[in-house]
Amino acid sequence: MSGPRPLHRRLLDRIEMGAARLVQAISLALPGEAWAQSAGAVIGPLWPGLVKRVADNLALVRPGASRAEARALAAGVCGQFARAAVEYLNLERIAADPDRVIVEDAAPLLEALQAGRGVVLVTAHFGSWEAVRLAVRRATAEAGEGRDCALVRRAFNNPRFDAWSQTMIAHAGVPVLHKGREGTRALLRHVARKGVALILVDQRQTGSPLIPFLGREAETALAAAELALRFDCALIPARGLRLEDGRFSVRFETEIPRSDAETMMAEVNARIGAWVAAWPEQWFWLHRRWKTRPRGARIRAARGKVD
Repeated sequence: MSGPRPLHRRLLDRIEMGAARLVQAISLALPGEAWAQSAGAVIGPLWPGLVKRVADNLALVRPGASRAEARALAAGVCGQFARAAVEYLNLERIAADPDRVIVEDAAPLLEALQAGRGVVLVTAHFGSWEAVRLAVRRATAEAGEGRDCALVRRAFNNPRFDAWSQTMIAHAGVPVLHKGREGTRALLRHVARKGVALILVDQRQTGSPLIPFLGREAETALAAAELALRFDCALIPARGLRLEDGRFSVRFETEIPRSDAETMMAEVNARIGAWVAAWPEQWFWLHRRWKTRPRGARIRAARGKVD
């Protein structure tokens, strides 16, 4: 059990909370969130090392990409990131507006629920994943199911901000669970009761199997597929595309065929990779998604798969 937070950390917590509330007040006084995207696209690339991080990641999957292409992509990513942050501050307003979310196709989701199965939705830090949860609520309500979509998230380091953010995130659906032992147990119970849960699967988990993503091996967690297999749930990729007019277009894709967890996650990576290829600026290229030391050759050698 950790001890009390140092005084300087508690002061910083209060300053961060004050800044967040100020930004929220400003954002609520302005129409929409486009201003945040414009500001982020200009200010973000000025941050030291940010363009380099995007350029490094881009070079791993597109070796011929130029510095200019990387800088343009970094500006787009920063704009999307800033907009996503402000959307969280305005999530109550967004959730109350029935015109903000367009549900392209909810058939895979509804078919699984009507068959009495739970659903594990998989997505990425792409566009708006909270729009996906809002689409679950809307589509199931229209079909007479009336479901919310659970979300597992990492707790913020600032406990004040974390508690406040929890109330905002809940506007898109409940339960909102923290990563960790208790959150995992709650997620298992939720899915076992034929619930719907959303898991973001595009971050590297050290030690996980190497599975192709955008043409390059990436350590990929198997938890989402293992959860679906354990409880006979449908594993469904879902993407929330941010449109230029401020709305979101949500599509629930066809269910990933049941096989083994690695094969299923390979298909998930392929689906997400197709989104990134089509709308690269909507994916957060700031994560260290690919491991750069040559671990893959050793793993393939151990499996007898070396050419």
